[in-house]
Amino acid sequence: MHLPTTDIPMKARLAVFLICIAGAFVFGAPAAAQGGPAMQSINQEALLLFQQGKYDQSIKVAKSGLELVTLKLGAEHPAASAFLNRIAECYRLQARFSQAEPLYVRSLAIREKAFGPGDKLVSQSLANFGMMRMAQGRNEEAEAMLKRSLAIREREVGSDSTAVALTLSALARLAAINGRGAAAEEMLKRAVAIEEKANGPGHPEVARVLNTLGELFLQERNFPEAEAVYKRTLAIMDKAYGGKHPLSSTSLTGLAEVYREQGRLEESLELYKQATALVDNSLDKGHPRMAESLAGAASVYLLAEDYDGAEALYLQALKVREATLGPEHPETARTLEALAGVYAKMKQPADAARFAARAEKIRAMQR
Repeated sequence: MHLPTTDIPMKARLAVFLICIAGAFVFGAPAAAQGGPAMQSINQEALLLFQQGKYDQSIKVAKSGLELVTLKLGAEHPAASAFLNRIAECYRLQARFSQAEPLYVRSLAIREKAFGPGDKLVSQSLANFGMMRMAQGRNEEAEAMLKRSLAIREREVGSDSTAVALTLSALARLAAINGRGAAAEEMLKRAVAIEEKANGPGHPEVARVLNTLGELFLQERNFPEAEAVYKRTLAIMDKAYGGKHPLSSTSLTGLAEVYREQGRLEESLELYKQATALVDNSLDKGHPRMAESLAGAASVYLLAEDYDGAEALYLQALKVREATLGPEHPETARTLEALAGVYAKMKQPADAARFAARAEKIRAMQR
């Protein structure tokens, strides 16, 4: 059963997925290495913590590296850009966009000045900044940054590099958002092939790309393919991180949505609960991933005609989305629309109209 008032699979989750995805391929090490072995060691430690999803710890280590660079080499030295980028990425993945943005801007400026606008380090800053812009719903800016990043990477490091795969995956998400499913699938399959060749079929970077492919299959209502992809992704992440990495929550909610759309409500609700617990333990209650899990569980309650349960969870999701993504973000509008649907079912027309009007105001601003 398809429920119009629930979050639309690809569009309703991709912005949040962009907050959570964290590619391991990094160009930051060469810049940090210019500061000597100590700075390179700090950069590698920050990267390892980042890959493990330990973002607060990674920020702490990266900040110590930035302080060391500033003290010994100056605040505008290229070595500083690696630490600035790492801190910004951690903030992005925690949905702390206002803190991430000035760091991205500063890192990009340092790299363009030091290495030129066509350097591979510039492409890294552009790709990461572009993914944040997409998470914010600023898709035109995101596309421009990502396309520029892809052109640099294909020229500087080769069309079969994992850096290219990372940018292709991001551009595929954008294509899916814009309804270009065939183009998105082509880019994602190319990205999967690159990652499998470079890292092996069981590597977490393969899982990250597969997750996006699962989103696409879900959008296209190709449930057998989506289920297979999500199960493979979960198996890879479970083996690599013991099921404790934040990215696993994306696969859990994706698989939960597959089951929900197939009417397997008990299985779906259990997966949403697992995703909520994982986000609670690995991120925090105010992260957009929590809103996604809550909204997903609410949609199951709505299908089961438990309107009180659906209302409570959608209200929690709305609070998180307003706080992290903003009161005018498309995800906020979708949650308002879902609540309007709940209140209509509860025979509360005044509340339904109030939430629908708020959602329509946001939609009008986006036209």
